[in-house]
Amino acid sequence: MSDLVKPMKRPYHAPQRAAAAARTREAIVAAAKDAFERLGWSGATMRGIADQAGVSVKTVEALYRTKAELLKEAIDYAIAGDLRPIPILGRESVAAMQAAPDAPAMLDLHARHTRAISGRAARIFWVVEQAAPAHQDVAGLWTQMCDNRRAGARWAATTLLTKPGLSPDIGQRYAEEVFWLAIDPGTYRSLTLGRDLSPDGFETWIRNFYGKMFLLGEGWAGAAAASRDANAAAAARGSAASVIARTTTTRVAPAASTSSSRARLMPPMANHGRATPSDATCDSRPSPAAGRPGLVGVVHTGPAQK
Repeated sequence: MSDLVKPMKRPYHAPQRAAAAARTREAIVAAAKDAFERLGWSGATMRGIADQAGVSVKTVEALYRTKAELLKEAIDYAIAGDLRPIPILGRESVAAMQAAPDAPAMLDLHARHTRAISGRAARIFWVVEQAAPAHQDVAGLWTQMCDNRRAGARWAATTLLTKPGLSPDIGQRYAEEVFWLAIDPGTYRSLTLGRDLSPDGFETWIRNFYGKMFLLGEGWAGAAAASRDANAAAAARGSAASVIARTTTTRVAPAASTSSSRARLMPPMANHGRATPSDATCDSRPSPAAGRPGLVGVVHTGPAQK
């Protein structure tokens, strides 16, 4: 008697159920982002987020065991703009920068990229920065975000230096410092809140800032060289504050042939919306893990792992 052949089970596939689960997840994360931004770390609650998302607290807690996990997911969502499991370095905007034919084209794309991420994430970054000194679970998240911001500045500088069209004296460290300032969420807050720039105005400001720092004439190249020499002699790592000082005190007038929009000197960086110096700041301390891929920050490498 021959053996009976058991029929193969069909894989279970319910696209409608999967789509509904994805919508529920996004509703929870969007509600969490809004709650954290409005109420801060201490004011936002799992129950309040569940109510805002139109789900039960048990549903939220089944997906995110702790409020810190939900905050982490909300930050990833703010950075990426969606919950697709695609890292920032694998997304179209980064591929376009890598494929840019020259430095001006890459910098224009980076200004647009920075505007998009900062516009979505600057407020929730502020929440994390303010909560980090008093809450250990948030402090670890903030450290990771700072590490990833360093990695983001390093990636942008390394990519830029492969492109033709830069001033000849631009080096890796100087380029990292310029990008460090540009991608700082505090820069976005300062210019949109303190200087009343629109998001479009912020993107234009960043584009002009990049032109002055990287592309224009012998005067700006000389400023870059002076900064590089000063940094080489310094024992401590350059901070965002030192970059601000250089952009406001060592600049040389651009060549007369430059356009009026790029010849305009940038306004000083006000401190509106920035944290006062504290243990939470990531502007002044190097990280031994700089460059390490992480889940949260300017270099976003995917959704939070549960």
